[in-house]
Amino acid sequence: MINDISRINQTVSLVLIVSLFLVLVISTTSNLYFSNNGDYRLSGVNYAAYTRISPVFAKSPVNTSPNLPEDKNQSHNIHTIIIKPGSGEKLGAVPLPFEPDQLFIKSGDKVIWANKDNTNHSVVSLAFDSGVIGPAGGRALNSKSTYSFTFSRPGTFIYIDRFHPYMGGVIYVDVPTSQRELISTTGRLFDIKVEMPQNAAYKNNYGPFFIPASVTIPQKARVTWTNKDYVAHTATSGDDGRAFDTKTILPGQSLTLNINLSKGAYPYYCKIHPWMLGNMIVS
Repeated sequence: MINDISRINQTVSLVLIVSLFLVLVISTTSNLYFSNNGDYRLSGVNYAAYTRISPVFAKSPVNTSPNLPEDKNQSHNIHTIIIKPGSGEKLGAVPLPFEPDQLFIKSGDKVIWANKDNTNHSVVSLAFDSGVIGPAGGRALNSKSTYSFTFSRPGTFIYIDRFHPYMGGVIYVDVPTSQRELISTTGRLFDIKVEMPQNAAYKNNYGPFFIPASVTIPQKARVTWTNKDYVAHTATSGDDGRAFDTKTILPGQSLTLNINLSKGAYPYYCKIHPWMLGNMIVS
């Protein structure tokens, strides 16, 4: 009789131990989810310091945690910009020297410049430098007729041709519509306002150095540049100022020019801080 009671007690104890173990397992697995690489992680645990947990515990992993890394396998687009034939032969503005000369893309997209002209060109900004882009079919040593760059960060990228600095373009990467304005919406339609923003002189600031970075105007218009930075600036066309040049604009001051130019694209820069680039399109 005593032995029977002892066996019953042992059985009850074993059942209690097994029950406690099952409760512990269920509680643990309710906080598990799959990581992107197939590991199992506890929710609320730092990814960098988590402990790998046996998959035997995770029968119903949860994949809806807001802390999961975002998918990096999304597809990206490739855009081509043509350097037009004859664009390197004319000194001054060229109608659409790059086609298109304004491009709106997303982070991760690639842009390819293809030289269809019969002379060397380049595309240069603070973010990239193509070196020499030779004519298509050129036989020069190490000549290349295309250049590509993948834009990994948002921003406004003004670029010029180092060999033909009157040629320029602009690429907007994930730029909100409110920052893409190309013409002023002030009282007079052709009275264009351009701002030199604070800290524009810092070389590590990719831009825009002028706001808006690119303006589209008719052949006759008034353009006003206002310096809101802490240092002096200029707005000087890429043809050494032959098209237009504001000269020095001190902090807090403005200068207005009456623009009367032929149709074309006119990249411009600050003579004091030549990495500051802007673009003017006369249409």
